[in-house]
Amino acid sequence: MTAPKNTESFTTEESKDGEANHTKWVKEIISEYGSDFSIDYSMTIDDIVGAEFNEYAYLKNGKSSVIESDGGFIKYKNKKVIGVCEHKYQKAIENACQRGLYYLGFLYDYQLFLSTSGAGFSEETMRSCSTATARFLAIAKFGYKHKGLERGIGVSHNENEEEFKKTFRDWFEYLISKVV
Repeated sequence: MTAPKNTESFTTEESKDGEANHTKWVKEIISEYGSDFSIDYSMTIDDIVGAEFNEYAYLKNGKSSVIESDGGFIKYKNKKVIGVCEHKYQKAIENACQRGLYYLGFLYDYQLFLSTSGAGFSEETMRSCSTATARFLAIAKFGYKHKGLERGIGVSHNENEEEFKKTFRDWFEYLISKVV
């Protein structure tokens, strides 16, 4: 949920719970695949685009800005970022959940895994009107077809633990087949 203008940002307990489950389940599955795979929860813009191309994204202390991912950046042999996992919880229907798609600026569709939870992502809510969550989910699940790709973003939509792990494992095995 977005904080009202001129107030401190915050995260609801439900959102924290959703992120905690997502992070826990991602860690559990990645650990099954051995020590060649690791997770970092933040990356600098310099790491992503290279310092020579980072013209603007610097903090006041001169250090490169950071992108954080609640599910983490998956690395292969502690070097190459091969994927990223992000969780989006929405209590309401209007929000900037689209920021979950900004990873596509530097990764291929199949390198992104998104999980969603919350009433804002319920089928009943999304079918009732054109919601930000419905638009986000439609693009996340099917945008790759417009690009003519074989497969797109891995998406776990309001799934329980067992379903999430099956969906994530399927995505991760496909990811490994493409990048390792």
